Amino acid sequence: MMVGSFKEAKEASPELKEWAKKFKVQVENKLNKKFDSFEALQYTTQVVAGTNYRIKYQVGSDQYIHVKVHKPLATSNSIEKVLEIEEGKTLEDAI
Repeated sequence: MMVGSFKEAKEASPELKEWAKKFKVQVENKLNKKFDSFEALQYTTQVVAGTNYRIKYQVGSDQYIHVKVHKPLATSNSIEKVLEIEEGKTLEDAI
């Protein structure tokens, strides 16, 4: 594995699922949509100046999106934010 590359995808733990809920408003605002459900299913990480997360969310009965989120280092004055959103994904699509 190369430094800075994304790691292998993992199933979202209860802690990750809870943390990942905080991005719902940012995602909805960026897409100008409202989601009835917003559940993190899988994720992968990339260590940078902080950590980038790619998270697979289920946002409908058979609707999925991939969201890239940046979590800065605790010592920085930056905030956690959504960087990218990919719509039209399936459960089987790799993140």
